Amino acid sequence: MSLSLQILSGPRYGEVLQLQHTTTLGRSADISFEDGKMSKVHAVFELDEVLGWVLKDPGSKNGMLVNGERSTQHLLMEGDVIDLGTTQMRVASVTSFWKPVLNQLLLESHDVARNEPLTVEAFRSVPVLHFTQGLQTGETHVLEYGPRSVGGECDDIQLYEPHCPDIAFEITPSAKGAVFTTSYPKIVRLNEEEHEKKILKNSDLIHIHNTVIEVRFLNN
Repeated sequence: MSLSLQILSGPRYGEVLQLQHTTTLGRSADISFEDGKMSKVHAVFELDEVLGWVLKDPGSKNGMLVNGERSTQHLLMEGDVIDLGTTQMRVASVTSFWKPVLNQLLLESHDVARNEPLTVEAFRSVPVLHFTQGLQTGETHVLEYGPRSVGGECDDIQLYEPHCPDIAFEITPSAKGAVFTTSYPKIVRLNEEEHEKKILKNSDLIHIHNTVIEVRFLNN
């Protein structure tokens, strides 16, 4: 499963890097750069058997930007622009092999937990949950199939926010779009408003105490 990175600026400008397995980038790494603003190991491109390619900052001095925003962990998609030191690169191509695996994992986990039939459906417009504030800032989850649950004691997407409900909210596919539901509208607010159920739109913001999650859609 490959990842192709096009170097847009910096010491290796014009090169195209082909990654086949988990690889480190930095001044003294698997792929080295003569970039004084980079740490010895500045970034890790990790091949996850379920998600695909994940970019991680192992604790670099100057940090990294993904699509102009500071990030410590990011699920890579085609077109993502990454800044490491004075080097900028773009994800030219990335293999997304996690979809059927995720579907199977969802089915198996619900079968074990509930021991009853469950319908798992694909989202027509794929929601992406991007954490913009709180303990999980920079974390991204792509919701290819649903329903999906998010909460403090959740086997699906876990929130690290203190005093968070066990299941803070769920996102479910429907003919009209991705449906947001919560049993805690005073704690889990959508665009700073109380809603128990609502169709999500691009750029909606979900607030849970100090955590803020931006909703994006891949198809938009």
